[in-house]
Amino acid sequence: MSNPIEQLEKDFIITENQKRKLHISFIGLEDSVILDGTNIKRGGGYGLIRLSGSNTQIRNIIIKNAPSFGLVIGQPFARSTNVLIDNVCIDSTYSHGLLIGNTQSLLEDTVHIRNCIFTETNQMNAGGLSKQWGSALKLFGAKHILIENCLFEHNWSEAISINNSNNVNIKTSRFFNNYAPSVYCDIARNITIDQNVFIAKSDSIMYKEGKRGMVAILLSNEAWDPAAVSHITSNIDIFSNVFLGQSGVLDIWEGTVSFLQTSIVENVRFAFNSTFGMSEANKSSNTSILSTVFSTPIPFNRTIDNIFIYGNVFSVDPQKWSTNLWFRSNSTFLQRFTFKGNRWNSAFPSMGNFILDDSRSLPDTLPSRISEILDFKKKIPSLRECEYDNLGRERGKDSSFAGAFEFTEPLSVVQDSDPHISYIYSYFPNETCIIPKQWINTKIVCVGLKGEEIVLENTGSDSMIRLPGTGPYFLYPQKNAP
Repeated sequence: MSNPIEQLEKDFIITENQKRKLHISFIGLEDSVILDGTNIKRGGGYGLIRLSGSNTQIRNIIIKNAPSFGLVIGQPFARSTNVLIDNVCIDSTYSHGLLIGNTQSLLEDTVHIRNCIFTETNQMNAGGLSKQWGSALKLFGAKHILIENCLFEHNWSEAISINNSNNVNIKTSRFFNNYAPSVYCDIARNITIDQNVFIAKSDSIMYKEGKRGMVAILLSNEAWDPAAVSHITSNIDIFSNVFLGQSGVLDIWEGTVSFLQTSIVENVRFAFNSTFGMSEANKSSNTSILSTVFSTPIPFNRTIDNIFIYGNVFSVDPQKWSTNLWFRSNSTFLQRFTFKGNRWNSAFPSMGNFILDDSRSLPDTLPSRISEILDFKKKIPSLRECEYDNLGRERGKDSSFAGAFEFTEPLSVVQDSDPHISYIYSYFPNETCIIPKQWINTKIVCVGLKGEEIVLENTGSDSMIRLPGTGPYFLYPQKNAP
């Protein structure tokens, strides 16, 4: 297929006396349908597929080389409801990969995006030269969106940009080496980000010298509507995610509003996440695990409030990263954060309300015997929203380890979990691990709690692999990495 496809929900006349809406779906047979826009010349704002309507399925299609957008869902006069986008690969677009929504419409979308791949989108900013911010997945005035089990890899702007949108759930997805923040919440409400994995690796093509590396999640407000007085990003729930080698895990920026407008970021929960290691990318010193980025003095019309950091693991190499880079904010905004039940690497000092943290059981001071580890379970109540860890296992009723995973006995994660699991995190007392069958004959990446990374060879048929130590380690197959 080499022509763009548009369907704008016009009436389809079956007889002279009867009208029915025409609902078009695109369903390929496995990956046999490829829509290549190499020879298509269209102006900005068009997608190779552009649809509005309801009860629509877009499945098993590859969209590539789009001269503008890859896929567009919805318009001001006709929104998209009950839409399923499944097993769609969007590879190489000039601007957005997938655009959903329109701020001019008061109607709502209901779209489920699952098992999709987004890569090499927003190529107008390749190399960071144009500073034009398309997104792999752009939600603009969208509502009720579920993003599940998707891959966002090597996109030249945000992986997911949530602008003027609400009721969005991002879960069980993977983010590798994206140029701008992987998830950007901008005037966003009721957003849930859970059970995802964010991995950044050294990439001199994506991150030029001096460019900050991958930032996982950014919260801010930009004045898209000049008539609006108040711009609010609120009710953001980020839990049970894993962050490896990020230059920033959670950033809060002041955004851009006029003196007649206000910008508020409030009611944010960052809970039960695991952060291992930190990356400077290519000679960039602009790194931190958690940070607020505001002008000095702080503009009177910007504020943040009620930021709850609870039950997380934050561990980087203190010999490489000074502890004053781990959390960066000013004294005014420090009071807006509540830290409770987190585990920082033991070199991180107690400061402010960090005194509430449990410092005796830290990632780099775990005992060697599993019986001792179980005795060190943190006596903090499991939250209703986090009754299960990242592998779907029920957390302890009266106590819970910090982070996205919880150790259980026996420690063979594979036996307790789905055999198709893509990641393993555990303590390995025998310095060995039984790996899933799907991992045999692949290289396996082993990441320590301070971010150190070792690639293990597994060229035989043995399901047992030897590890560099007892861990705890985070393991994933090389095929899941860029």
